[in-house]
Amino acid sequence: MKKILLTVYTCIFILALSTAQNEGYKWIFASTPFNSLPAVAGSLGNYTLTTIGSGSITAGVSDNVGLGASCTGNINVGNFTKPFGLNFSNNPQFAGNTYSIEIVFKFSEVNGFRRLLNFYTLPSDFGVYLAGGGINFYEGFNVGTTVTGNIIPVNTWVQLDFVRDGVTKIISCYKDGALVGTFADINDNFIPHAAAQNEILFFKDNTDISEESSGSVAKIQVYNYTLSSTDVVQNFNTICNSSVLSVTFLSFSAGRTGSAVLLNWSTASEINNKGFEIERSTDGINYMPIDFINANNNYSAGHQYSYTDKHPFTVNYYQLKQIDLNGQSKYSPVKVVKLNDNIISLFPNPTNDVVAVSGLASGDEIRITTIESKLISMQLAKANTETIDMAKQASGIYFLTIMRKSVMVETIKLVKK
Repeated sequence: MKKILLTVYTCIFILALSTAQNEGYKWIFASTPFNSLPAVAGSLGNYTLTTIGSGSITAGVSDNVGLGASCTGNINVGNFTKPFGLNFSNNPQFAGNTYSIEIVFKFSEVNGFRRLLNFYTLPSDFGVYLAGGGINFYEGFNVGTTVTGNIIPVNTWVQLDFVRDGVTKIISCYKDGALVGTFADINDNFIPHAAAQNEILFFKDNTDISEESSGSVAKIQVYNYTLSSTDVVQNFNTICNSSVLSVTFLSFSAGRTGSAVLLNWSTASEINNKGFEIERSTDGINYMPIDFINANNNYSAGHQYSYTDKHPFTVNYYQLKQIDLNGQSKYSPVKVVKLNDNIISLFPNPTNDVVAVSGLASGDEIRITTIESKLISMQLAKANTETIDMAKQASGIYFLTIMRKSVMVETIKLVKK
């Protein structure tokens, strides 16, 4: 009898623990006419979305936003013109240092730095923009940090997700379900607080209308927890009740390995995938194919891929052209690798515990990821040589990546004994 009771109590404890790990709330803005809605049932409070600026939002006709492989369902759209914006009050505080923000939108014009988010704080300015079609993080009126290349054209519907981990302070940026870049919010500038402090402004600068653009919005969701890469992909695939994408990229990286360049990419799902054409450019404009990698298998599961460019140039721009069996194609984000920087070296490699990284410049980001592209640590270099503690990591293969001024310098395979 005691054994039976112990089993029951154990099951109850495991169930409670599992439930606690998945607690969280999301606030939804996706209605007709476009106006504020409270958070989902059971949320922490009634959060309002108010309009700011002299413009307004008008309910547009239901529209097929074109996301997904066979998006045939229509969703509600709200059209706006600058200097219109939306203000999420975050009062009482709903989102803190751990959050996910998901928006489905399009801009109808190019106008300087097109504002996506603004964490309103005076006298400084912390925001996320589209600068030349790339995602750019601004801190205190400086030129900002670009985490992607030109990936978001005008008049194109996109889903963007910004997922901030409160422990690592890493903000992961997703476009249409695929991870396209990360930003280290070391100074905690991109954290929404209470109203009138770091509330969230959508599509609106707090003062300058030159950093705005007209457009349309179909969905805004704010979560007070981190979405997984699978969650982001699922949200993208269900926005119009669409079927699973032919190929969904999870990650794509490129870095120097000796005199060569190593490309690594992974997919979350694959259907009817023929393979990947690897394209290279020396100016970021004119690309030429250098090889073709066949799809691993025509399964719904994802896969890991790698390719070594043994004859790179001094400056190299890489992109992947994914091709379906029916001839349709789409491109990955662009990665840049320069070979005229100091060569990064590791010692010892393999390692039991501590590894020394040499050839660094002050301010370099040192990132350690698993073979599945999961980020496990990130630190900034202060000297030419830094040490990384791998003692608590499981035995296996990892990748050490050096980011210098938002450009990947080198990726090196690191083996933990």
